[in-house]
Amino acid sequence: MPNLEDVRNQLTTHPSRNYGSHRIEAISYITVHHSATSSGNAQSFANYHVNYNNWPGIGYHFVILRDGTIQWSNSLTTTSYHTGGRNTGNIGICLVGDGQFTDVQIERLITLIQHLKMDLSVPVRRVLGHNEHPDQSTACPSLDMDSIRSQVEAGNGETGTGDETEEGDEDMPVNLPSRTLRRGDHGEEVRRLQEALMDAGLRLNYGADGIFGRETEQAVLRFQREHGLTVDGIAGPETYQRLREVLTDKSDTLHRVQIGAFTDRDNAEELAAELRELGYDVYITSQ
Repeated sequence: MPNLEDVRNQLTTHPSRNYGSHRIEAISYITVHHSATSSGNAQSFANYHVNYNNWPGIGYHFVILRDGTIQWSNSLTTTSYHTGGRNTGNIGICLVGDGQFTDVQIERLITLIQHLKMDLSVPVRRVLGHNEHPDQSTACPSLDMDSIRSQVEAGNGETGTGDETEEGDEDMPVNLPSRTLRRGDHGEEVRRLQEALMDAGLRLNYGADGIFGRETEQAVLRFQREHGLTVDGIAGPETYQRLREVLTDKSDTLHRVQIGAFTDRDNAEELAAELRELGYDVYITSQ
C-alpha cells in the first residue's frame, strides 16, 4: 500500500528478550492506540519500550506519523505488547498524538485498517480502540471509534469506493462452531469459539489460538455461570445459542444438521457450510 515505510529491521530491540508469535490465521483484532505525545516515531517509541519498559521491542505493529507516513514496525505474526491480556492475534496501530490528529493521519488509519481487514479477514466489529477491550484503564486512543468503524465499513479514506469491504458486517451471523467442544480439542472450530467468547467480553490471554486448553475451559465456565447455563466447561448447543444471543441481541433458531444412516460427517459439513452462506447458524449433531 502507498505511504508505507518498512522499518522492522531498523528499530531498537532488547539484547536478550524476544517477543512470541502467533499464526496469521489466529489474528482476530485490530486495536487503535495513540502515543500520548505531540511528536515521535517508531524509533523513539522502540527506544522507550525497550529501555524504560524492558520490552523485547516496540509494542506497535504500525505507527502513523503526523504527516501520514505509515511505519511498519512489527511483523503481523509478532505477539507484541500493546493491549494488556489481549496481545495474541491482535494488531496494534499507534497514531502519533494525544487526542488531536491530522486529517491525513485519520485517512491513512482508515486505509490501513481496510487493507488489514481484507487481508486478515477481521470483521469490523473487532476493530477496537485500546480502551474498548475488557479490563483496560486508559483513555487511549481518544478517538470516536464508532465513527472510525463506520468509515472503514463505508470505504472512506484513500481506497475510495470501499469495494474491498464487506457490506453489513455487523449484521452477519455469528460464526459459531458446528459441534460440541471440550478441553483437548483443537482446530478451526475451537478458534471460532474463542473469537465468540472474546467478542462476548471474556479474556483469553492466548487469543484465538485454536487450542481448547485450561484458559478456554475457564472462559466457557465463566460464560455459562454468568448466563445461568449448565456449568460444565463443555461448549455445546445451549452455550452457542446464548453466545449468539449475546453477540447479536436477538434470539433466532440454532439449526441442526444430523449425522445418521444417510448423512456422514463430510456430507453434514458440506450442507452446514452451504446453510451458513445463506445466513443460518448451524450445529452438527449425531443424535
